[in-house]
Amino acid sequence: MQIDNCDVLEKYISPYCSFPAPWTKTINQEIKANGGYTISFWYKANLGTKIAERRDSWGEDPETMRRMVFFSKMSPPEVLAEFQMTNSDLVNVRLYGSCSDAETENMGPGPGTIENGVWYHAAVSLGVTNDDGKKGMLVFSGSSGTFDFADWDWCRDETMDFIQGIQLPGGVIMSPIEITSSPLPVKEIQKRFYEEYPNFQLRRGPRVDDRTRMTKTIPYVRNTFTYPVSLVSPPIVLQTRNEKTDVCKNKLGGIFQKKIWKETLDGVACKLPYECDISLVNTSTSLMSCSRETGPSIFFGQSPLVCNSVGLK
Repeated sequence: MQIDNCDVLEKYISPYCSFPAPWTKTINQEIKANGGYTISFWYKANLGTKIAERRDSWGEDPETMRRMVFFSKMSPPEVLAEFQMTNSDLVNVRLYGSCSDAETENMGPGPGTIENGVWYHAAVSLGVTNDDGKKGMLVFSGSSGTFDFADWDWCRDETMDFIQGIQLPGGVIMSPIEITSSPLPVKEIQKRFYEEYPNFQLRRGPRVDDRTRMTKTIPYVRNTFTYPVSLVSPPIVLQTRNEKTDVCKNKLGGIFQKKIWKETLDGVACKLPYECDISLVNTSTSLMSCSRETGPSIFFGQSPLVCNSVGLK
């Protein structure tokens, strides 16, 4: 998805979308001036998503979780950064945008394995300096990180986009990404991780994936009211019952009954993601009706007996 296209975002994500124009280009000037940038986000593999054990096992099982790729340009594709996560191998991060070549950093995935349904934090800071004053890149998984030397110039300018889109593997969801036009140090990245961590333990994310959520319908539930009854000592129960009809004694009542039914079918109650049952769609009296003079011929499997003009059931 092109994340700076407000028409697309408004249609699929939210009607509230605005970007200071053109921030995806002007940020390159800030990155050059500040000597680097930082990308930070949270991600989660949904239940049932296969996670690769090793980097080379992606080829063995095409259904495993693949890379998370950030694109500076969608067509033809130009990659800004890519993250590869595995259970037993290293976390592999590759950054692009230098005047010469890509920069790669590997780090251990941390204690334990990636657990489905759990949020994990990832961050990369390009242009940060170590204690010896050497420039490089910091790659974080959670609160732990690793440093590698990366002393190269930023070659994207104001005529190019810093980022246009993100490609996620199936079965993985991602938080909104945070882009900072400067290289954040270790303490700041760890500080943000610990500040955000409690919130993401509560933010469990959707229970189903996007495809299921977009195609699944929600039944329109109609609560029916019980008939008024008069109870007499057993075994006799006296009740008056009438059949439903769309032909009302009052002409205005019939018009109103059909109007309510039609407005319900054409309204939001019967449109995606909601769904109305067949009886409501095909029968106008299933929602609201008038009453006939006669009662039903069979009720609870029994025929009525007339007693002083009252139907005895």
